[in-house]
Amino acid sequence: MKNFYFSVFDYLTLKQIKEGHYTPYQAHALMVSVLSTAIFMWLYSILAYTHINHPITSLVCFAMATIHILSPLLLKLPGNIQLAGHTLMSTGLILGTTFSYYTGGFDSNMIIWLGILPLLSGVILGRIGVIIWTLLTIITAVIFLIIDINGVTLPNFIDHKGWLMAQCLIVFGWIIISTVLVNVLILVTENSQLMQNQKNQKILTLVRVLCHDISNPLLTIKGRVKHIKKGIEDEKSLCEMNRLDRPIMAIQEIIEKIRNWESIESGKQKLTISPVSVGETIKYIQDIFDEKLNQKDIKLNILAPETDLMILGNQTTLQSQIFSNLISNAIKFSDHGSVIDIIIKDEGKNVLATIVDRGLGIPQPLINDIFDVTKKTTRLGTDGERGTGFGLPIVKSCVERFGGTISVMSKSKEDFKENSGTVFELRLKKVIA
Repeated sequence: MKNFYFSVFDYLTLKQIKEGHYTPYQAHALMVSVLSTAIFMWLYSILAYTHINHPITSLVCFAMATIHILSPLLLKLPGNIQLAGHTLMSTGLILGTTFSYYTGGFDSNMIIWLGILPLLSGVILGRIGVIIWTLLTIITAVIFLIIDINGVTLPNFIDHKGWLMAQCLIVFGWIIISTVLVNVLILVTENSQLMQNQKNQKILTLVRVLCHDISNPLLTIKGRVKHIKKGIEDEKSLCEMNRLDRPIMAIQEIIEKIRNWESIESGKQKLTISPVSVGETIKYIQDIFDEKLNQKDIKLNILAPETDLMILGNQTTLQSQIFSNLISNAIKFSDHGSVIDIIIKDEGKNVLATIVDRGLGIPQPLINDIFDVTKKTTRLGTDGERGTGFGLPIVKSCVERFGGTISVMSKSKEDFKENSGTVFELRLKKVIA
């Protein structure tokens, strides 16, 4: 049954989804809505034919039930989700209104079914669909109410057995439809997740292959350049050869960060969680970034308690992945002569580490994407330094594996000529003696 559903779904929607006419979710929502309500459209049509003593009712009900079950064809031709969705809703409104009119109007139990139309339209068509069909169903219900208030008696051609059957359809219908809708949407979600996981796995495999295939020739190039430089005596030629070192190192850095990110995300990089000294981590950062800080004449301020704090983590990861990436970014986007602060605070159960720079800041359109490796957020630094786009996603993954959190606040120089800069806050679990 599952395979049959997805076969029909692919036949009706595959081309249109690829062309961007609608999303897979919208198409699934419409198909699920049709499948979960079709049986009741036909049951009400049969009920009208057998228990309502008026031919118009059954004629309209059967016509609407037929159009209802065929409405998914509009997903293929003309491939318009709006037309398909509104057609589906219209069949329900017309059937419900006709059935209600010939079974007592506002007193008819059928009118309760109108309440499902805004729900289904919202699932398929979004906010606009909810607004349109809420208004239409309210207008329809109000018309019946006004007729009833004014003492106008509408025909009631349904017999007692028919009324009882209609009541059963309402009671059990809502239960069945809600159950079917939820379960089918869960199935669709699981299938979409499976497809996404398979796609991600293919991407990861491609990343591994590319990193492997690029790194080997790159090492050969690096070795050849080093060998050639040994035989060069002319200073100008040697200077030109030295310029090759920077792009080679940049490519190596990109490959290394991709490998780190992939190993962290896949869980291959096993992290041994143990007490780690915050003080030692800061000293490590001061030592390895001393040259870069001096190159841009940037001062690194450390504000920390006199008593060293211990956090739960992994020393190598905390130093080389988390703090190194954050400080490297702060230096890259800071102007010459600027100041970077590392502020450590004891919050009882947690240690709060705040990294503050007064540099370019992060533009608001990018602020929500900086931890997402699939989004392009790389920018040039104040000296034209290039990034890889993997640093901050790696930081977030590592922090979360330690059971911590990371947040960012920023004012970009584009929006704030003064007081621009970025603040990263890390909350890591403290080791309590």
